[in-house]
Amino acid sequence: MEEFKPQKIEEGMTHGAIAFNSFQLNDDPSSFYLIEIENKLEFNQMISLLKDSDIFTEEDGIFTWIIGTQLNNNLTSNGPPTSCNPSDLHLWSKKVSSIQEIRTKHIDIILSSLSNKNIISSRDADQDDIKDALYDGVIDYILYAGELRKKTIRQNGMEYCSLTINFLSGTFMDGVVDAENPSEYTKRCIENIFTNIAREDQIDLNVNVQFDTSVKTFINDEYKMTRPLLEEFMHRGAKVYKFSNKADMLAVKNKAMNIVRLEGILPMYQRMKNDDLIQDTLNKINNLNSINIENYRFELKPVRYGGTRKKNRRKNGKTKSMRRRNKTIRKKTKTNKRFKNRKNKK
Repeated sequence: MEEFKPQKIEEGMTHGAIAFNSFQLNDDPSSFYLIEIENKLEFNQMISLLKDSDIFTEEDGIFTWIIGTQLNNNLTSNGPPTSCNPSDLHLWSKKVSSIQEIRTKHIDIILSSLSNKNIISSRDADQDDIKDALYDGVIDYILYAGELRKKTIRQNGMEYCSLTINFLSGTFMDGVVDAENPSEYTKRCIENIFTNIAREDQIDLNVNVQFDTSVKTFINDEYKMTRPLLEEFMHRGAKVYKFSNKADMLAVKNKAMNIVRLEGILPMYQRMKNDDLIQDTLNKINNLNSINIENYRFELKPVRYGGTRKKNRRKNGKTKSMRRRNKTIRKKTKTNKRFKNRKNKK
């Protein structure tokens, strides 16, 4: 079927152990930074993994998203989907906090999902953690992925949720969906999924889905790293390095890759017996090896902010306030329905 190519999620799809990201702080445009983050679960839990209607109770912004099927509660698969049946499909998303998409890439959604698998299968896991993990589910097959811009519009006493969607995901959508010209089948499928999510979770909100085919990312310079976010990463063990110019930053960032490249071409120069090229290459390797990244180590100084930051994030990445909002919405709706049913019986 056109643009319907389910992709099975495997453990090995998660990326390497260390990630180097370069960035600039929004309040320090003249400096350049590198952040080194071990790909540990605690960093992924910083950014909530949102499931289905959770996105409707989040503040407006930009999100990365994945639509697919999930494993059963006993962690078995129902096999690949054969059609776009909204009742069998789910939405997972993460809110983007910086242009570097630190821990909000599509692969990070997968990593958070796979961590739920470990929690569900663990004999020592806390019962609340297991409930949260079952709530979020474990992604089985991916159908679609991309970016999403959420905007709440209030007009004439009504509240609308405007969702603008693209299919920009080099990891999962390359060769699956034409981001410049998605098929009508794909667009109709996405629209039906969001409508079904709102209806199933009894969200009293008018949802309007639009598609952006400009092939331009929503994640632009407006999403530069903020000091509070950087501080949170550093409190969790991330290492940060500060540079006065871009050239020094790139030299450190690409150090390992450049050494491998130079060591790869050195044997060729040795076979050619070209002493000048051999010496020049050795000098470059020595210069790169002499770079000590610790000379650029950056530590945050205490900064006073306008208010206190509430620590209300749960172990599995959910915020308590978000869960309370969802439960309140569902509780009110169900209570109203029970009241109407009682009146009808009378």
